[in-house]
Amino acid sequence: MKKITFLFIVMIAFCWRSNAQFTESFETEIPATWTILDLSSTNSWVWDDTPEGDGAQDGSAIARIESGYDNPNDDYLVTPQITVTSGLNDRITFYVKSRSGTFLEPYEVLLSTTAATAADFTVVLQEESNAPGEWTKVTLDLSAYDSQSVYVAIRSTSQDEWELYVDNFVNDTFPACMEPTDLIVENISNATVDFAWTENGTATSWNIEIVDITAGETVTGTPTVSGATNPYTITGLTSNNEYEIYVQADCGTEGPSIWVGPIAFTTACDAFTAPYIQDFDNAGDIPDC
Repeated sequence: MKKITFLFIVMIAFCWRSNAQFTESFETEIPATWTILDLSSTNSWVWDDTPEGDGAQDGSAIARIESGYDNPNDDYLVTPQITVTSGLNDRITFYVKSRSGTFLEPYEVLLSTTAATAADFTVVLQEESNAPGEWTKVTLDLSAYDSQSVYVAIRSTSQDEWELYVDNFVNDTFPACMEPTDLIVENISNATVDFAWTENGTATSWNIEIVDITAGETVTGTPTVSGATNPYTITGLTSNNEYEIYVQADCGTEGPSIWVGPIAFTTACDAFTAPYIQDFDNAGDIPDC
């Protein structure tokens, strides 16, 4: 009997820890465990397995809402209840984008410590801002709510724009080695590019993988450059060539972060040397370089 009781307790503890985290990529639906609050009476959050623009962040489906026309949106997409436990599920991440970079969708992220009703979302986790025109990861810290049960809501406030997309929610904990964010490339020449990023932890060394898209290469997870500094100038590139680059923080004894990227760019053409002659004798033959 004691063995059975002990096993039962272990199973309860295992299930609780397993269910304390969640992921949701909306591949088949917006689950019934999520709550949709439609206060604008015009549009509402819906499931979409054929999103326009750049498609889903991962897989094929997303949750989205169309912008209000006569009145602004006031619509909440609410997570299941999260019982926050330090070191287990004290952060939430998701990806967000506007359907078009021309029509940016305002939204905010709110938190409730009581119930999944609009009046209870009194904590602002992220102030109203415009979702970018490309998929962007949002990371929110829930550690202040350790041992509390909370709900997190994405509230669309858009009017006369287009559509707001969200995808790939993850409720987990912060890794020992935080991944870099805000990757940028600058000063692109025919053979070099300056690559930079934001460090979110204490790393002072990073790994970089350079993928030659024109040559048909794909990402491998193996560094092209180890021990890079931030920023870093990549050299030895081919002119008029497409590349993607990834970066990973190296936290020493704590191990590396996950790889982040890609960020894509095309190198410039080689400079023309005099004399340069182009007679365009071949129809439609306007050279790239």
